Amino acid sequence: MGIADIMKSNKILLLASGKNKANIIKQLIYTGISTFLPASILKLHKDVVLIVDKDAASKIL
Repeated sequence: MGIADIMKSNKILLLASGKNKANIIKQLIYTGISTFLPASILKLHKDVVLIVDKDAASKIL
């Protein structure tokens, strides 16, 4: 499944857990859309839910 297919979804649920995801989650939250961070394209989708655990959110709290 590619990004175009994902973007056609009605709703997207993105789950992130663990300290190894903390930097990526921080970039996803605080930076714009970039080819260097493919998940950033989700900012253009109308219905995305981001669920992160405490470790993955450690750089944004």
